[in-house]
Amino acid sequence: MELFLVEHRVFLPIFFGKLDFSISDFSLSVVFLPMILFLVMFFAMRKAQYHPKSLQNFVELIYEKFYGIFYGYLHEAGKKYIPFLFSLMLFIFVLNLGNLIPGVFPTTSQPTLTFSLGIVVFVLMTIIGFVSHGLKFYHHFIPSGIPGVLKPILFVLEVFSYCIRPVSLALRLAINMLAGHVMLHVIASFSKDLTPYSAISIAISGVLSIFEIGVAALQAYVFAVLSCIYIADILKGHE
Repeated sequence: MELFLVEHRVFLPIFFGKLDFSISDFSLSVVFLPMILFLVMFFAMRKAQYHPKSLQNFVELIYEKFYGIFYGYLHEAGKKYIPFLFSLMLFIFVLNLGNLIPGVFPTTSQPTLTFSLGIVVFVLMTIIGFVSHGLKFYHHFIPSGIPGVLKPILFVLEVFSYCIRPVSLALRLAINMLAGHVMLHVIASFSKDLTPYSAISIAISGVLSIFEIGVAALQAYVFAVLSCIYIADILKGHE
């Protein structure tokens, strides 16, 4: 059960009144893991060429692939949000991979981070709604073609459905990453002692680690695509 009691280590306590800005293993993971990805992207595109080679070609192929996926939902009106969605997906992916590194704080299995990401998407959705539709944004919560007597009920249901989106995004990511982390921890615990089961445990842990890399990529993709669908829904309204 100690897995569920994640040890939160504080290296440098910093407080401004009641606000806690302490440097901990959590904050270091959130900052430095994405920084590695940033450096890879920076060196790949630092001397961008018209005919890309090696790393630049690899980065551009990945971006073009996901650009096409996001564009399929957002179309021309929402293509300016694609860089945000792509960055969000890579950010989550690299943090998901960090969950598999021994000694690294499992950030995306903690609701603290996943709810923060969900709220960021929720705020962006709301801003897009008011910028795109003005005060008529409330029409988004009233489906067209329904009897007037049902409008108040459906309005409440639509608002609830809208507000629950960041919660569903956060819980889906946190639970899936925590489940994989628990499974690896349980199986790896059998290899602590030198028993006939140790070799089997190590082998299974290795296979599951490879599987978890795929899960890390899939969950980052799902989070980004769902965010993309929510934004596209806001842009289109109830057309």
